[in-house]
Amino acid sequence: MTTGHSLIVRLARYFRREPVNYSPVPSEPVPVPVEGARLPVEHRVVQIELGRQRLWLYPEGAFHDDEERHPRSILVFDPDRYLSTIGSFLRLAPGQSRRIHPGEDGQHHLLSFPQEVSVRRFEITHEGNSIVLSEPTPELTTRFSLLDFSAGDDPLLARRHRALQRVVEIYGGPIEPLAPDLALQLLRDVTRLLENDPFRIKDRNGNPGGLIQLPPERIPILVGDLHARLDNLLTILSQNSFMEALQANEAALVFLGDAVHPVDERALAHMDSSVLMMDLILSLKRAFPKGIFYLLGNHDSFSPEARKGGVTQGVLWEKRLIELRGREYRDEMERFYRLSPLVALSTGFCACHAGPPQTRITTGTLENIRQFPELVTAITTTRQRTPGYPEGYTAGDVRQFRRALGLAPDTTFIVGHYPRSGEQSIWLNAGHVKGHHVFISERPDEVGLFTRIGDDMVPMVYPVDARVQWINDLARILHEGGGSRPN
Repeated sequence: MTTGHSLIVRLARYFRREPVNYSPVPSEPVPVPVEGARLPVEHRVVQIELGRQRLWLYPEGAFHDDEERHPRSILVFDPDRYLSTIGSFLRLAPGQSRRIHPGEDGQHHLLSFPQEVSVRRFEITHEGNSIVLSEPTPELTTRFSLLDFSAGDDPLLARRHRALQRVVEIYGGPIEPLAPDLALQLLRDVTRLLENDPFRIKDRNGNPGGLIQLPPERIPILVGDLHARLDNLLTILSQNSFMEALQANEAALVFLGDAVHPVDERALAHMDSSVLMMDLILSLKRAFPKGIFYLLGNHDSFSPEARKGGVTQGVLWEKRLIELRGREYRDEMERFYRLSPLVALSTGFCACHAGPPQTRITTGTLENIRQFPELVTAITTTRQRTPGYPEGYTAGDVRQFRRALGLAPDTTFIVGHYPRSGEQSIWLNAGHVKGHHVFISERPDEVGLFTRIGDDMVPMVYPVDARVQWINDLARILHEGGGSRPN
């Protein structure tokens, strides 16, 4: 560690505001000097103490054990919250700087002791290969230290490994296509669950209605279009405390449709990844019958209209299911589609696959929506109005939809279906409509989602981990009854 050996050196640093270099980072807490502290970005965790408030600076991507992924983004989170419940975090990419303060960017979700932080001017800057800590109020004594976890002691990695091991237990082995008889039994088990969903009102014919009303105490985890990207779903299941919340019956994982049919131009006609995706989602539904929900999307169909790039994916989907599992399975999947809800709502949010209908409706209409096929089409296919799509829905349609459901005017309305660019996953206040958000979960590099923290629906994005092979290696080790976890 270089700290300066004379008053002259320290004064020179102070007036130049040149941070003191700490390499290696001390393992015992030391105060951030008034000049600031520069720390190397390593495959290790730094703890910050702002009075009683603790924060961890966690190098993202550590799950890969890949030392060459530099410069890393840094996650900033409160370990007392993030490691015990579904929690919030900040992400600092190289070149970014953030002041830690409860009044900035929803940081009140981040902090356990906001009063300890609000009087400070503490700032973190990610320079690429180093991090600079700045605390120009030294009398408040902000401290930092290295947390040098060994390979098996990192609590974040351990939690992710436990979540993936639970996936193996739920699925019953490697993530491979189920045998036809097991697949049919699984699908039948799920359709029976849908017939008696406690969160849905029956329609006038005695069938499950199109509206699902989740209990306010359930923490929603909304997943957008996955389009057969299994690694994206495994990433979600192993992030944050999502799996723990599902196991504790505290969360509702809601898929907004279109989990099937690849969007990669090279794989548009290939349906095996869609088979795997549905096998996993159905397995999760059977394991957590009151915690997993699937809303219908426009690709959840055998229709020739379910297409991409000129490829009739709905037709190919039907053909592949018959080839692999027979017509009886295909018919039961169609029944799954008929029994699936189209709209989910709970305290603070409403969600569907595509967008609101452009006609006046009521909750009764949604409960009996199968008798209004044009509304099913609207909710699964419409897009927001743009110059290139003038027939789309408007801000007025969003307002009308909220009123029809008896929701407050500021209730968050979340949809998937329509990626608004190829470079991101989440579009907040889309079309300048406040509280109207569009998101997808299908990108190969990152997966977007929404969850509720406190009273707010909060967007989150995680880098996608290639976990299918890892989880299959783990499944085989567990099946063989020994060995160590895969690297």
